[in-house]
Amino acid sequence: MARVLIIEGDDATRSALVGALCDEHETQAASEVRTGLFRLTAERWDVVVLDPTLESPGHLQVAPYIHELPNRPEVIVVADPGELERVAATFRAGAFEFVPKPIDFAGLRNTVANAAQMHAFRAEKRRIEQKNRDRRAQLEALVKERTQQMEQIFANVPGMVYRVVVHPDGFRWFSFVSSNCRELLELSQEQLAEDAELFDSLVHGEDIERFEQTRDLAERTRTRLRFEGRFSLPSGRTRWLQCVAQPTLLASDCVAWDGLLVDVTERMELQSQLLLSDRLATVGTMAASVAHEVNNPLFYISSNLESLSEQLRERPGSQALNALVDEALDGVSRIENAMKDLRTFARSPDIKTAPISVTKVLDASVRLASNEIRHRAQLIRDYRSDAMVVGDESSIGQLFLNLLVVAAQSIPEGNAHSNELIVGVWVEGREVNVEISDTGPGILRRDLERAFDPFADVSERMRSGMGLYVCQRIVGSLGGQISARSRQGSGNTFHVRLPAAKHTPLAPRTPRLRLVPSRPARVLIVDDEELVLKALRRTLEGHDVRAARSGREAIQILETEPPFDLVLCDVMMPDMNGEDVYNAASRVAPGTQQRIVFVTGGAFTKDAN
Repeated sequence: MARVLIIEGDDATRSALVGALCDEHETQAASEVRTGLFRLTAERWDVVVLDPTLESPGHLQVAPYIHELPNRPEVIVVADPGELERVAATFRAGAFEFVPKPIDFAGLRNTVANAAQMHAFRAEKRRIEQKNRDRRAQLEALVKERTQQMEQIFANVPGMVYRVVVHPDGFRWFSFVSSNCRELLELSQEQLAEDAELFDSLVHGEDIERFEQTRDLAERTRTRLRFEGRFSLPSGRTRWLQCVAQPTLLASDCVAWDGLLVDVTERMELQSQLLLSDRLATVGTMAASVAHEVNNPLFYISSNLESLSEQLRERPGSQALNALVDEALDGVSRIENAMKDLRTFARSPDIKTAPISVTKVLDASVRLASNEIRHRAQLIRDYRSDAMVVGDESSIGQLFLNLLVVAAQSIPEGNAHSNELIVGVWVEGREVNVEISDTGPGILRRDLERAFDPFADVSERMRSGMGLYVCQRIVGSLGGQISARSRQGSGNTFHVRLPAAKHTPLAPRTPRLRLVPSRPARVLIVDDEELVLKALRRTLEGHDVRAARSGREAIQILETEPPFDLVLCDVMMPDMNGEDVYNAASRVAPGTQQRIVFVTGGAFTKDAN
C-alpha cells in the first residue's frame, strides 16, 4: 500500500480520483496548490497525482518543487490533452507518467501501482547509495588514519624507508621515500622522486665502485642488497650509511626494491676507536719489549765503556782514545734517554692516573718528534709555568706527540731557519693551557672545520700521526677541550685546555738504607744475559759475587749456600721470572726476599709490571 496525495482543483474529478484509489492505497487530496505544498513538506508520500493546470501563488511550479524534495514522490500528471505544454513542463521536471482526461481509472490504478513500485526502487537505490557513500567515507577516513600512522611510523624509524622501482631497461626511480631523507641525506622527498641519480651522486668517490658492483650483483641475482659505505652530503659532512633492500617482482616485469637506509656513523666511530685502542696497546707493548731488548745490551755497553774510560785515564797519551770513548758514552746516554721517552708512550695494561708535569711530557714528545721538526722549523719553548694535570703519561704523551707531528708536517721541508714551531704552556685560573703553533702555509678552512671528524675527506697533512680525532678523544677523556684555528699563509694553532691538578706536598721519605761497616759483601746476580752478568760482576769488583744464569739456578744457590747480603735479580727471564724467584726465595731462604733488588731493562707483561 502506497501513500498517495491528489492535488486537483475540480471537486468532481478529485472525488473520483480518491474513490478510484482509496481501496488500494492510503489516499488524501488537496484542492489547491498551497495546501498540497504544505502536505508535501510536512509528510512523506510515495505518489502525487497532479493537475498541472492549477494556478499557484507566485506561479510556483509544483513539479520542479517535488523533484527537489529529499524523498521525492513519483508524479503522475492528470490533464486535458490540450494542455500538452504544461504536461511537457512537468515531464522535464521529472514526472513519471501522464494520464489524459477523461480518466481511465483502471489504467490509473495500474499507473499508480507502477509509480509506487518505482518510488520504492528509487528509495532503495538512494538508501544503498547513501550506505555506499557512508561506507566510502568511513574507508577514506580509515585510509587517512592508517596513512598518518604509517607516516608517523616511518618518521620514527631510525633511518629512511624507501622503494626503488627498476624497469627492465635499467631505468630506476623512487616511488616512495620517508620524510627522514631530509635529515639523513639532506635531500627532500621531491628531489629524490624527481631524480634517483641524486642518491648515487652522494656515495663517496672511494666507495662508488663497490656500491655499484654490490647493487648490480643484487639486481642481477635478485637477492638481498646490503651495502655499507661513506656518503658525502651537500653540506660537506661525511656519514657512514648502511643500505639493506629486498626485491619484489611486480606485474609489469619491474622489480621493486624495498629498503632501509640507516646512519651507522657512530658504530663505525666506535669500531675505529676500538681498533685504534688495540693498535695503540699493541704498539705500547712492542715499545716496552723493544726498550727491554735495547736496554740490556745498552747496560753492558755503557758499563764496559765506563770501565774502559777509567782504564784509559790511567794510561799516558790516551787522550784521543778517551775522547772517542766519551763520545760513545754520550751516544749511549742519548739512546738511554730515547728509551725512557719511548716508555712514556708505552701503554701499560693497567692505566693509572696521577699528577703529571705537562712540560716534562712535552719535552719527551719533542724529543721523539725532533726528526720531524728539525728539518722544517726552529723549535721555541715558551713554558711560563711548570703546570701539572691529572692523567696517564702515555695518553698525554700521545696527544702532544700527535699535535707536534701534525704541526711540523704542515710546514714544507728545506727552509727550517725561517720557520718556527712554538710550544707554549701557561696556567689560567684552574686550567692548564698548551698551545702549539707553526708558521707554515696554514690549513684550508674547509679542512680545519672537519679536522676532528674521523671520516672527513680532508687533506693528507691532517692525517699525520694518529689523527686529530684521537687527540680530541684523549682531551675529552681528561675533561678538557681542544680547538684549532688557521689563517692562510700564517700557520696553524692548536689550543688544548686541561683541568689543572691540585698540588699536594709530598711527605718526606724516610731513608731505607742504613750505614754498615765497610766490608766485602756477598752478592748473588741473577740474569739470563751473559754479558749483563759480566758487566755487573766487573762493576762489583772487590765483593764476593756469585752469578746465576737462570731463576732455577739462583734458587739452588740460595738453598745450598750461606745467606747473601744482596740479590740482584732480573725481572724478565724465560724459565722463572723475578716474581717466581722472589716467592721461592721466601721459602728456601727466609729473610732473603728483604734483600732482593730487581734489575730490568723494561717490563712489558702485566705480571712483570
